[in-house]
Amino acid sequence: MFSLPLDLLQAGTGGDVILDPGQGGTVYISGTDLRKFIEDPDGGNITYQLVSGHLPPGTNLNAKTGRITGRSPDVDATYTFTIRATDHHGKYADGSFSIDIRERDQCLSHPCQHGGSCTDGFNGFNCTCGQDYGGSLCETNCPTNPFGIANSKKTIPDAQISAHFTLSSQNAADGRLQSSSGWIGAGTGSWLQVDLGEMKKVYTVATQGYRSSSYYTLTYTVQYSTDGNNFKYIEDSTGGHKAFAGSVNYDTVVKHYLTPPVSARFVRFLPLSWHSGGKPGLRVEIYGC
Repeated sequence: MFSLPLDLLQAGTGGDVILDPGQGGTVYISGTDLRKFIEDPDGGNITYQLVSGHLPPGTNLNAKTGRITGRSPDVDATYTFTIRATDHHGKYADGSFSIDIRERDQCLSHPCQHGGSCTDGFNGFNCTCGQDYGGSLCETNCPTNPFGIANSKKTIPDAQISAHFTLSSQNAADGRLQSSSGWIGAGTGSWLQVDLGEMKKVYTVATQGYRSSSYYTLTYTVQYSTDGNNFKYIEDSTGGHKAFAGSVNYDTVVKHYLTPPVSARFVRFLPLSWHSGGKPGLRVEIYGC
């Protein structure tokens, strides 16, 4: 007898047999009572062969058992085919089948978090996230998600942190938030820059001073760029260069939320003023998605 895996069978209407291959959608085999397809009255072995048409992609016919197994694509499609069952005397019978695949709506489980909207797609879905959220499921709170400059994470490698007009032998890569030292600029015109490695949406910047009571930045501006050559300033409500308040001492972390967030690969911190008697010291982190 032609058979199918019992764990995939479901009861249908009008004599139909329904195959449920799982996440890929539901498969229907209509118009034939598979239990009466063919039997060998002698009880001998039967071999099965696809003689015309096509099975759904991802499924296969077992020549010895007659079982069709596999997982079909998540698309609306119809496949018509004929299977021949041959006994050990060489006698055979043919059966024709039509399999209708109905695409599963991937958004029915409401996978997008924090109010994100779901769009069903081919074998998957896409989430459109609301303000301040990102990630494939809108699971990430972007303003509090660090890109990994901080000394505790170091997702951003040293080679992607650079500086201009640095004091003495100070190292730009020491300008990580919570590092044991920090970066120090020589004065006006100094800057500390981070290459995020790819385009990101930047929501928040955070700074500390150099780990010394004399070297911390009081105010600074922020530039951003998509290519590392052409930079724009973060602007204030009047369209001017926004001046961000820095540290009130060398160790306090001060964060600023950008309104609106900006899309960038390169972010540059430019000290405007610093503690009297010292130089502009910085340790930084950037947050976003």
